[in-house]
Amino acid sequence: MSRNKVLIEKLPLTIIKDTYNSKQKEIEIGKYKVKTKDDRYLNFIKNGFICAKCGIKGEYVNLECNRNNKNHLNVYAIKDGKEILLTKDHIYPKSKGGLDSIKNYQVLCENCNENKADNSPINLVQALRSGQATKKSVEKAVRSGRPKALIGV
Repeated sequence: MSRNKVLIEKLPLTIIKDTYNSKQKEIEIGKYKVKTKDDRYLNFIKNGFICAKCGIKGEYVNLECNRNNKNHLNVYAIKDGKEILLTKDHIYPKSKGGLDSIKNYQVLCENCNENKADNSPINLVQALRSGQATKKSVEKAVRSGRPKALIGV
């Protein structure tokens, strides 16, 4: 179920790529303006419209308005007749030194994302080698007294 006000329902998945590839900072969909350069859109373009954990597939896009009156596109799958939001997830959590980078993003459905919380499925060495975290950001997480930053090592 959507937590945002739905403006236009059930747009095709291709609208994500069309929006991201626009040369403008924002485009109009119907009578609504939408920001074009959004990391969530790039995540779907690069990683597909499929949850990396459970495999549920996105079926359509809703144009929605959030609490801050910002219009954006959300991708939804259907499971047991219910809408399931697909999200941009940090593979190596930001709270543990993970970066805001396409290398550190994956698509997760809202159920898998909630179950994951800020647990990391990879170890520290992998995060550093793959560019998902920097040595400086990991050192900062460790200095802040969060031993969980070393999960998987």
